[in-house]
Amino acid sequence: MRPPRDGQRELKRTFQAQFKQLEARIASAESLQEIIRMINAQVPLDELLHRAVQLAAHRQGAGACVLHQFDVKNEVVVQVASFGMEGIFQDKLTRPFSQLTISGGGGYLEALERHIPIYQNYPPFPERVEEIKNNPHIPDAIKAERIALRTRYAASFAVPIYLQNVLYGGMVFYYREPQQFREDQIQLGLAFGEQISVALQNAYLVKEMEQRQRVAEGFRDIVRKINSTESLQEVLNFIVEKTEDILECQCAALYTCEGRDIQLQALRGTFPVDVSTVVTHYGEGVIGRAIAEKRQFIITDVSDIKLAPSASEIDETHPIYLDPIHQQLDACITSRFKAVMALPLISQDHSYGALAFYYTEPHRFDQYELDLTEVFASQAVLAIENAMLRKQAAQVAAHAER
Repeated sequence: MRPPRDGQRELKRTFQAQFKQLEARIASAESLQEIIRMINAQVPLDELLHRAVQLAAHRQGAGACVLHQFDVKNEVVVQVASFGMEGIFQDKLTRPFSQLTISGGGGYLEALERHIPIYQNYPPFPERVEEIKNNPHIPDAIKAERIALRTRYAASFAVPIYLQNVLYGGMVFYYREPQQFREDQIQLGLAFGEQISVALQNAYLVKEMEQRQRVAEGFRDIVRKINSTESLQEVLNFIVEKTEDILECQCAALYTCEGRDIQLQALRGTFPVDVSTVVTHYGEGVIGRAIAEKRQFIITDVSDIKLAPSASEIDETHPIYLDPIHQQLDACITSRFKAVMALPLISQDHSYGALAFYYTEPHRFDQYELDLTEVFASQAVLAIENAMLRKQAAQVAAHAER
């Protein structure tokens, strides 16, 4: 006995719906496999992430997808990759954590820190735009972004991305129509987030291996230079060059002291003013105090320090004073450099000088960087003492010939 026509139609609709779901799952699996293929092929990370967010948006039925990184050290959110955000956000856009709420991301970081995906449908159009237009607390630039976003999209869904149990950031999907946010939709978003995590961890491992190899080669090059017959000045120039390259600072300098006088000996990069002939003194400024107190001095963000409006008004007791540009320091530092670190060159309680690293953006030094600076400092000390021993040996030889 054949089923009634209505029953046949219902069976057909059920079969078509199930077949459509199966096709969607296959397409999603293929997209996830495509990301794995790119990881295994070592596609450049930036290219991989842009391709991944595009694939994720298509499979989620979203009009846009954005990948954010939470830079906890500098307390900013960085837009790493995006799709469908033309005319709204630019890639590499950074925003302080303090502006997340007025940017429409209130609760975003807190929810993802708790491993919770978050989703919302915006109010109906045009109400969702009018409420932003009429909010006097939103800065005009951010207001323009939010209006453009809510004009184009009606809903959003965000998933957390973790790297070895540490929150990296989040991936946000934007939809042109309100969503029901089905469980399979949420699980697929989490799956894409996991694939992004694998891609990032793989890229970071490769980068770390390359960085360690570069550091090891740099140290070997310095040791060869120290053991060569080149002059002390040539060796110190080479050490400073390597420190600037490996630490990725914008300027590196080595200072030597003779008595209480401290003078620039080697420089990689440029200062806003010529300091080659400037003599500072033991105990003065970041450099002088690093040498006198035999410890590191670090300024992660000079904007946190209230600088004098003119050289004549500088507080000479402040550690930033006279480092190394005498009374032109506040103008020099704020016009070019935003972070400074100095560490002494010490051997058997004797100070030979200091190494300093300058950055054009605020910079918080992690333990790995601090360890590297100590190694560079010890190599500079070795170079100086090696040159002194050679000089003494030459003097002894000359005396013996008399």
